[in-house]
Amino acid sequence: MFCTSCGQEVKKDAKFCTVCGSNIIKKQEMVIHKENRSSKNQKRKWTKKQKIGITSLLGALVFIIAAYFLIDYFTDKDRTIDAFEEAVRNKNLGEMVSILNSSDEKFVIKEETVQPFLDWLSENPDNAVDIVSSLQTQATALDQKGEVTAIGEVQELIQNNVIALKKDGKFLGLFDQYQLEVNPVYMDLSSSYGGTTFFLGDQELGTLQSDGDTVRSGPLLPGYYTFIAKLTSDFVELEKEETLEVTGTQDNYFSFSLDAEEVYVTTDLGALDVEAELLVNNQPVKWNLNSGNNAFGPVLTDGSMHMSIKVMFPWGEVTTEELVLDNNRIHFNILEQSQLKEDVVELSEMGLTRYLEVKANHSVNGLNQVTKDGEESILDIIQADNNNTSWVQSKPIGFEIFPASYNISLQNGQWNLYSLVRLTEEVQYSDYVEEVDTLYNMYFLFNESEQEWKLEYMDLSNSFIFDSPEKYDFSSAKTYENANYEKLSNDELSQLVERDYSNYLYSLVDAINQNNFSIVEDTLKDGSGLYLSQRDLVENLNDKGITEEVIEYKVNNITHDGNVIKIETYEKIKIFYADGSNETLEYDWIYTAEIIDNGLKFTSIE
Repeated sequence: MFCTSCGQEVKKDAKFCTVCGSNIIKKQEMVIHKENRSSKNQKRKWTKKQKIGITSLLGALVFIIAAYFLIDYFTDKDRTIDAFEEAVRNKNLGEMVSILNSSDEKFVIKEETVQPFLDWLSENPDNAVDIVSSLQTQATALDQKGEVTAIGEVQELIQNNVIALKKDGKFLGLFDQYQLEVNPVYMDLSSSYGGTTFFLGDQELGTLQSDGDTVRSGPLLPGYYTFIAKLTSDFVELEKEETLEVTGTQDNYFSFSLDAEEVYVTTDLGALDVEAELLVNNQPVKWNLNSGNNAFGPVLTDGSMHMSIKVMFPWGEVTTEELVLDNNRIHFNILEQSQLKEDVVELSEMGLTRYLEVKANHSVNGLNQVTKDGEESILDIIQADNNNTSWVQSKPIGFEIFPASYNISLQNGQWNLYSLVRLTEEVQYSDYVEEVDTLYNMYFLFNESEQEWKLEYMDLSNSFIFDSPEKYDFSSAKTYENANYEKLSNDELSQLVERDYSNYLYSLVDAINQNNFSIVEDTLKDGSGLYLSQRDLVENLNDKGITEEVIEYKVNNITHDGNVIKIETYEKIKIFYADGSNETLEYDWIYTAEIIDNGLKFTSIE
């Protein structure tokens, strides 16, 4: 140890220097203090190892701080939303695929499924804006109230905008993670025809089981999709393609309007319970004319298809001509078909022939294809004809049928046919020939056990005819002779007329004078015009107190047509009135009488 003043060596525990007397302890404290200050003012020098360690420590600290903020940035809700918005703006399919997740395990997020969604957003920017706005609303709710409460408040918004912002756990246990979760939607497809099959691209979606049913396509993201509807039947192969917008709602529905229609089938026969076939492009389909639903299809109505109908009647088949399908209503005129016309013509000729046979023979014996009612109806026509015994012979010239009039019907299980027929015949009387046209209603009945038509009824017709008739000849030329025509000699005729006319005239005067019509009644044909008028005459003249007396009479001329006699007479009658006066009147009459039971029955006067 040395003295700090003189440098003399001093003992270690000495308090003062023995040479200069300086205070050793105080001097030492001052030196130590000075040295300490000096050491603090000097720059410390680091070793290389120390420098590397310090640098590494500082770098790690900076990395941790940067990583924290970087992770927080990339896991932030707004960053997730911004990434979606940027992917839409840049049409970045890969980025869109990477940020979307599916809430439906059936829906796979991949480029093929996301591309329509991205295209849809690009073409409809407002949709993208709505989705981003919804996501931002969801983010705000999550910040303010937590996931559970927030989702409850914006659930409807999430559903309507197809994408939800969902928390996806924590990253490193520190950072909330978020993802965009899509809620896929569906498209329901339909058409008006059962059997329609739907496709999305090459994928078959399903087939309608019945009209109005639906086939569901999905899960899908909103976008534009091209769907195909195919309908294949025995008659048509239809295919229609539609590009449809599938929106973010769950109510996506579309019904395909295929280029085919149901065709409503009607006939001029109306509803008949009879077996039939529709021939569609020559392919048969079972059909019933009595069907409550007369719609058939679907078929094309663009003129490329044709249809006819075959009706299986008990007496044979009738097939109509083909009609072009160019609208949704088709009407078949079965009655106009040649097969049925031939039946009507054949039956009409048969009915007229049976009538002519009975008219000539005045008997229904041996008549075939005529029912009992039919026989009686023919006899009624003949008996009502005043000339039924006056004609000599009849030669049928032909007959006419009115197409609009004839009809076929099924009543109480019985087939009936009606036709309106005009018969033209050349009728010969004793002294002249005339052509006669007569219109008849003819009704036929089909006897299924005997498999033939029969004449059921006929009568004279007074129908007003609108359409033009179709003319036909009789299949065999035949002349019918009147079996009841009896030609009298002139002497025989004169004697008959003289006797019966005289009897009539005097009986009439006696009936008037005695007010007793029965006196003259036997000389008149019952029910004739003269019968009715003379009955009234007797009564009227008696009421007036008038009586008569035959002064003179004369037969001037007699004509004979078979059993019909025309008698031209001159009569001179004296009339006595109630007041006592009288007068004599002269008359020229033409009487008509018929030869009945070898005597004359007077029928008319003119």
